[in-house]
Amino acid sequence: MAWCIYLVHLFGALSRQKTKNEKHVKILNMKKRIYTDTSVIDGCLDVEFEEGSNKIFTEFIMGRSILLISKLVTTELENAPNLSVIF
Repeated sequence: MAWCIYLVHLFGALSRQKTKNEKHVKILNMKKRIYTDTSVIDGCLDVEFEEGSNKIFTEFIMGRSILLISKLVTTELENAPNLSVIF
């Protein structure tokens, strides 16, 4: 999955380049966009996966990455019985 994120990041940045010199600057300054589903969010509450999930959310909180979620994920979270545990 990490290679997919890298490719989206790389090709997204390259498609917006105007000159060769700007190319490297924009790639370095562009924030990663990470699609996150409920398994990553739920991983924060699971001892086995909490370290990895918390690292991803730290990236979002620190502003180094951008969180992307779908409408389906939003609906699943709204209907989750233990949602109050997360917040």
